[in-house]
Amino acid sequence: MIKCSAPGKIMISGEWSVLEGHSCIVAAVNKRSECTIEESDKLLLTIPEFNIEKQEINLDQSKSATRFIVASLNTCKEYLNELKPMHITTESNSTKINNKKIGLGSSAAITVATIAAILKYHDEEINKDLIFKLASISHYKAQGKLGSCFDIAASTYGNVISYTPFNSEWLLEQVNSKTIKEIVQLGWPNLNITPLNNIDLDLKIGWTGDSASTSEMIKQMNEWPDKEEHKRIIQNISDITQDLIKEWQANNTDKILTLIKANEELLRELTKQSKVNIETPELKLLSDLANKHGAGKLSGAGGGDCGIALTKENQDLEKDWISKGITPLTAKIDPNGVL
Repeated sequence: MIKCSAPGKIMISGEWSVLEGHSCIVAAVNKRSECTIEESDKLLLTIPEFNIEKQEINLDQSKSATRFIVASLNTCKEYLNELKPMHITTESNSTKINNKKIGLGSSAAITVATIAAILKYHDEEINKDLIFKLASISHYKAQGKLGSCFDIAASTYGNVISYTPFNSEWLLEQVNSKTIKEIVQLGWPNLNITPLNNIDLDLKIGWTGDSASTSEMIKQMNEWPDKEEHKRIIQNISDITQDLIKEWQANNTDKILTLIKANEELLRELTKQSKVNIETPELKLLSDLANKHGAGKLSGAGGGDCGIALTKENQDLEKDWISKGITPLTAKIDPNGVL
């Protein structure tokens, strides 16, 4: 039996600007997703979360519940030139509250864990760079579009990283003209993944009680007619993130807290100018309470879901959040990537 797991993610800085090719800071969190592979005479799939039990896999078809697994299998099949029969079981340990899913990147984590497990099952020599590239291609196949893949990077490499996305147009050209084996052997333009140092601040994650649709918010943002204003704010977010990367490496905690607050102010401005519901009242409240103990901001696309706090002391922060209906999560930075 083969078992691999990968952590979830939480965005620290650079949301929205990473979609334009700029760098971000993202952390792996210890809500891990697992993939187990056992010997079988057929290609079978079990996903307890969706009540799928030993379902035979058709590589030419996939439903919403199975699309990331089927995409991973197809990518690995092209890379390996074959697939052994096997029984795949996946399980996501990402948090759910009141049957609502928390946006900690479980689909990316499952994709990464599945890629790693398939390669290991086929006795393939693997490394994290290979897993990242295969998982990025699989995610594209599953979604029909290519995102920035910062969540794939966090799940693959773990801890806290600065991440600059690859040139997506270049990769799409390669997918349409080269084999998977050829693509993963290439250097991917613009891609940069750098581990960041540990800092003397605690990361806390709070959930506002509502899930959000990132794809719908991106669609709304793309319809914002003021392209120059969009470009200006995105560049300012990118500049702050670059400064934050430097201060993070230097463990300059006071500067880090100042820059986190400045990032949130820009996200607030982006909300106001674009009319996209990025910073909700609940996320603003989460941030304002966090600022009493350090610095807070929303995390990810916004519209609900999670926010973060970086603090030097946090004895009262979680009490403050709870008193206002914000749920502190038990997730912490995971020093390990895919295992």
